[in-house]
Amino acid sequence: MRESGIPWGCRRQPQDAAWQPNNSRGGPRQVHVAIIDEPTEGLAPKLVEQVGTLLDEIARRGTAILLVEQKLTIALKISRRLYVMGHGRIVFEGTPAELAANAGVRKEWLEV
Repeated sequence: MRESGIPWGCRRQPQDAAWQPNNSRGGPRQVHVAIIDEPTEGLAPKLVEQVGTLLDEIARRGTAILLVEQKLTIALKISRRLYVMGHGRIVFEGTPAELAANAGVRKEWLEV
């Protein structure tokens, strides 16, 4: 990653009409991103499960998902990378397995 926090392969080129990461063939490709904010808020458990299944299907089809979610089980199910925020800053960045192995972050920021 660059100092700006933007991965090298995702830098915006001035000539690009839209933000597109550079692919291995040298040309730009279109990327689909869904930004979803707390899709399970206030839902019954059965509907939460259905939303999780739907999000998983969207991700499997190649759409990147930026998910803001308080229900950790949903986030863990579909995520390849997680960020935990506390008091307005990122307190953890890693994979679901790395989060599972980090008892301090779980205890301080995720467990009630």
